[in-house]
Amino acid sequence: GFFAGASFIAGSMAIPDSYELFVSKSFSNGYVRESMIFSDRLQSQKIKNLSNGTPYYVTLKTNKKGMQSVMSDTILVMSYELPKLSSVSYTQGQGVLASPDGTEFAFISSQVDGFPSGKPSLFTQNIDTRVVNKVQENVTDFDWSAATADFAFVYDVPGAENEPSQQKIGILNISSGETNYLPVSGGSLSKLKFSPDGKWVAYLNYSELEGTSLWRIQTDGSNKELLFNSFVSTDLNRSDLSIEHIDFTPDVSSIIFSAVLSGNSSIYRISLETTQLESILEEKWNDSNPTISPNGETMIFLSTRSGQRALWKYRFADKQITPL
Repeated sequence: GFFAGASFIAGSMAIPDSYELFVSKSFSNGYVRESMIFSDRLQSQKIKNLSNGTPYYVTLKTNKKGMQSVMSDTILVMSYELPKLSSVSYTQGQGVLASPDGTEFAFISSQVDGFPSGKPSLFTQNIDTRVVNKVQENVTDFDWSAATADFAFVYDVPGAENEPSQQKIGILNISSGETNYLPVSGGSLSKLKFSPDGKWVAYLNYSELEGTSLWRIQTDGSNKELLFNSFVSTDLNRSDLSIEHIDFTPDVSSIIFSAVLSGNSSIYRISLETTQLESILEEKWNDSNPTISPNGETMIFLSTRSGQRALWKYRFADKQITPL
């Protein structure tokens, strides 16, 4: 933005009478005056007829009667056209995921179309017809496999009298409608993630006594493996560790995840063969939500390294980081 207030000239304060707005594609020349704005009308200005996705230099010049120019300021802006959004649901949903074929989306909600549905449940909605179907009740987290179109979901199981409830994981086969309940239980299960081939599910299990654990299990219930525990790991042995987001690499050889330590988020990789932990981005910035490209060559993530939360790209071959 611009500083468009008073300026000090020769020790005295000058209040501008008007402002002129100039635009150019070049910093050094080609500026065209877009508008003249008087001080009592200075709020916000729209610049029309800009090319979408093109950088422009915008200069604001302040004027004062009897003076050639009080002050000017130039900034570089990128013009873009906002995408047109259309509402497909009136639900208060969370954890929204699109189906592999793009015809539906799934979400967790305690109400549908403004009507309470009771406990948090997993729903699907057809994008074209807007028909809503309830898939499973008491669901707190889920993932949708791109390979098999199956659902993995965490659901609450009420405990006995004076006993806390437990959480379990189920795999729902969309075609048959049958659910395979995995031999997994815990007080707090979250961050479900299918492997790209649909054969594994990774998840987090947290407890005050055992800390944060990262596990994977095959969707048929076999080969349950502990990959990482915050109380045991020599690299991240911290009780205040909080894992935000996990993602498999396309070749299912490792898992990338972001973790918060003492308020700062970093990105790590753990080998599924050796469980060796490797730091990818561990800097003063908050780097989070890593997502691996289909070819495994790059990673898209959120970062505050530009001064605000934005999307960045990381290239594994040379560790190059570029903004998006």
